[in-house]
Amino acid sequence: MPQPTDSDTPASAKAISPPLFPVSGKLSDWENDPLACFEGWLAMNGMSLESAKVYRFMWGKFARWMHDHDLGFARIRSSHIEQFLDDAGLTKQHRYRYVRLIERIYQHLALENPSLGNPGSQAARQRIGEGTNAPTAYLEETKRDAVIQWIGRDLSGETYDRKDAAWKEKRDLAIAAVMLGGGVKVGEARGLSVSCISSDSASIDILVENGPGHTTCLLPFASGVLKQWLEQRARMRFPGNWLFVAGADGRQMDTATLYRRVQRVMERAGVDLDSREGPQTLRNSFVAMLFAQDVPDAVVGDYLGLREAASVDRLRSRLADARNSV
Repeated sequence: MPQPTDSDTPASAKAISPPLFPVSGKLSDWENDPLACFEGWLAMNGMSLESAKVYRFMWGKFARWMHDHDLGFARIRSSHIEQFLDDAGLTKQHRYRYVRLIERIYQHLALENPSLGNPGSQAARQRIGEGTNAPTAYLEETKRDAVIQWIGRDLSGETYDRKDAAWKEKRDLAIAAVMLGGGVKVGEARGLSVSCISSDSASIDILVENGPGHTTCLLPFASGVLKQWLEQRARMRFPGNWLFVAGADGRQMDTATLYRRVQRVMERAGVDLDSREGPQTLRNSFVAMLFAQDVPDAVVGDYLGLREAASVDRLRSRLADARNSV
């Protein structure tokens, strides 16, 4: 396998176009040029520009590690993946993303090499991606109900010091509502437009640039909160189409502000979480509610935009571990 270098990794293009030819699944091709083959795989899977840039960096890092350790694809085992993750000193979040990426590449290779085996799947079953960190966080019932009560409270009698505080409060409550009641992620919430919301505010179309989107439901409590924000937004006549605006000029909110505003909602509801944990915890809590209502895994996967059944199965397992650890 030739030595991959940082310069071998192509810069993120303006668009990830579909591959002109079938993407190779031959081991020899991936051994000879893992980065070029990976580019074809990215295009085949319709990755968004932002995701493609991240995955390109990740795969280049793993390909260099394989070369440095004189390991080909057929020799990789889950223990090697664990060694790679430990050598890189990665956090739990990044460890898990690497395991998933490696698993998906081996799923592609298995199409032409059925006896190859999948060390990524084995690493996932062994929880190698989780390291020694705590299990998946979600809101237990009492805290979840406190958040639902807080974001759905009657705001008519509340007074505010600043002129813009009233509409921003409704906006922030709606942001938390679509995360807890619809499983919407921070990046997805930031990119939502008014036109993404169904006429009855019961579902949201989540669009991904140059990639497959998905539609999630909104649980009734979240739908009601979002309706209030849409009515407020219409009265304010903000310019543009962003659902969650940063100011009266209608500009898009930035990611850091979204995290801070969600943390503020959680704190005022009596739930103390790190600002970076809040949105994911709300999304996990949405999934936990769906599982508790016996929503089929395939439907849960559709709501979350997960394209593989194994992803939902692992999420169910991690939430069960979290529940048992309480």
